[in-house]
Amino acid sequence: MHSRWDHERPYWIRSADGTLRRATSIEWAEWCEKNPKEKFLRRDDINPDLWVSTVFLGIDHGWMSPIPVLYETMVFRRRPPEADNKVSPIARFPFDGLYQWRFCYEQSALRAHEYVCNRLREDPNADLSEYEPVNDTAN
Repeated sequence: MHSRWDHERPYWIRSADGTLRRATSIEWAEWCEKNPKEKFLRRDDINPDLWVSTVFLGIDHGWMSPIPVLYETMVFRRRPPEADNKVSPIARFPFDGLYQWRFCYEQSALRAHEYVCNRLREDPNADLSEYEPVNDTAN
């Protein structure tokens, strides 16, 4: 039985050279299992408690976008151990996602990654809430 998701095919597979192709949910799940490192495009540690990660999501997150939104850049900060007591037991991760941006194009995500890393190297407490990266082209 096919779901609405399979029919619309929001799933994508990324080859090692960056080429994308649509996939069924089964193909995508198998690809994720066989190629776990292909999802991670870049990770930079700013300091031991702060890092920036850019990934290929593989699922179109652009529900209203005519172009698939397949990439994400996030900033993470390790949470101090005493903060765990204030978090629900279900969501006990040792880090917090501070900022998140999503992109249609890999190069846009990588440019944002570089910008964010540079800002955080200058000031690890920089407020990036007003940052609006350009999500422009495939180049």
